Amino acid sequence: MLIPTSWLFVKGDASVWMYRATACDLLIYGPQTERIRCGFSNESGLESYQADLASDLLAAGWELLGEGYDRRRSPRSASPTVPSPDAVKRRHDDQ
Repeated sequence: MLIPTSWLFVKGDASVWMYRATACDLLIYGPQTERIRCGFSNESGLESYQADLASDLLAAGWELLGEGYDRRRSPRSASPTVPSPDAVKRRHDDQ
């Protein structure tokens, strides 16, 4: 079975995009300019955290727009690229 590597949540004009960069790295973009890289020692830790975060978002009124979805390819943005995990870490470290 193919497991999606990204999930897009929306609420109004805001979005939160979770991207599973590796089995143990989860990148979270949004809302607005927030960028977080979460590293886990094992895959089950990532899956548990991601499930809890998704539940919290849904409970707070966010809607799951889709799985395997790149928000940069949505009508909200014209950029078709997915940044590398290193680019996200650099961007986060610069803030």
